[in-house]
Amino acid sequence: MEELHKPVLLSEVLEVLNPKLDETYLDLTAGYGGHASEVLDLTRNYKGSVLIDRDSFAVEFLKGKYLGEPIEIVNGDFYSSVLKIVECGKTLIWYWLILEFLLRN
Repeated sequence: MEELHKPVLLSEVLEVLNPKLDETYLDLTAGYGGHASEVLDLTRNYKGSVLIDRDSFAVEFLKGKYLGEPIEIVNGDFYSSVLKIVECGKTLIWYWLILEFLLRN
């Protein structure tokens, strides 16, 4: 699939996240999946990962890019989307930390 966006600071993001095989991944500003692609290549955990973006064109692009993969792709703002994820019972520590941050700010 054609790359529409070149992710910035990719090596720095990967260094900080240090993704490992089978880890879950939450991207609240997934865009066209530049960072997500690299992280998911390392974790291989599509089922446990969630990509969120409010741009409906980016979301449709991601759905095509990950067609056939059991990844959750959400069209919405990150605040509402994280609340929905938590309500669905996905209680991973990163979700709670992000929710706590959002509620404070």
